[in-house]
Amino acid sequence: MQAGAAEETAHLEAALARASREIENLLRAVEEGEAPRTLLDRLRQREKEHAALTRQLTSAKSLRTISQLERHRIRRRLEDGFSRLGEVLSSERQLARQALDKLIVDRVRFTPVQIEGERTYRFEAKLSLGRICSAVAQNDGDVPDGI
Repeated sequence: MQAGAAEETAHLEAALARASREIENLLRAVEEGEAPRTLLDRLRQREKEHAALTRQLTSAKSLRTISQLERHRIRRRLEDGFSRLGEVLSSERQLARQALDKLIVDRVRFTPVQIEGERTYRFEAKLSLGRICSAVAQNDGDVPDGI
């Protein structure tokens, strides 16, 4: 989505630059001599095109900014949610088992690893977040023994 917005912005910027050059060329022609009516009509047409392109470019840039802000907001909410989930998982084993039973779609794969001389596990799981964001997620986090 962002690549399409960047492409549209680049296209609008190029069109706006072309319209600006054409306006300058027409103004130069007017300055050099008496302008026929058709030349003035073309100048008015190019000025309208320039104004429309300026509005479109401003709109396209603001949409991209809104999209970036929305992505940051969603990321913060997910990080907060996973942080709270981690707190529940570590403090309430019964609730943790029930929550994981609903979240985990398939098998959880545990791989033993050594981190800073301590034995721990790396796990991978596909989660169904359902009402939260309706997606499949993967966590490559490390957890200590005993979970």
